[in-house]
Amino acid sequence: MTNTEIAQLNPQVLAFIGDGVYTLYIREKMLELPKNKSNVLHTYTNKYVSAVGQSVSMQKVKPILDEEELSVFMRARNYKTASIAKHSTLAEYKRATGLEAIIGYLYLTKRKERLEQIMALCKEAIDESRG
Repeated sequence: MTNTEIAQLNPQVLAFIGDGVYTLYIREKMLELPKNKSNVLHTYTNKYVSAVGQSVSMQKVKPILDEEELSVFMRARNYKTASIAKHSTLAEYKRATGLEAIIGYLYLTKRKERLEQIMALCKEAIDESRG
């Protein structure tokens, strides 16, 4: 696929890919914890991989987005959805979907350095919010 074709994908598809990339990134980071038993990893991962956590991350990431990334975010955030996550507001869910779409877009367009930069900000935002 070309970058133009990727940019024109349904934003829900970009978010679907981005969700997987985001989850894998966080799971890999969790391996750095001193106690890396699977139940501990699962508990910590759930703090990051949630609509609420991703919404918090998006607020930190949004100011550094370029025009193209902001366009992907807006398309995904504004896309009509039939459901939301159980433990989040509609606004949090939509911000999270926008973030996932950006991550999916960056992954598919092979912008690895930019993806790493955004993912590091996501983790930092959640760490700060958790104290």
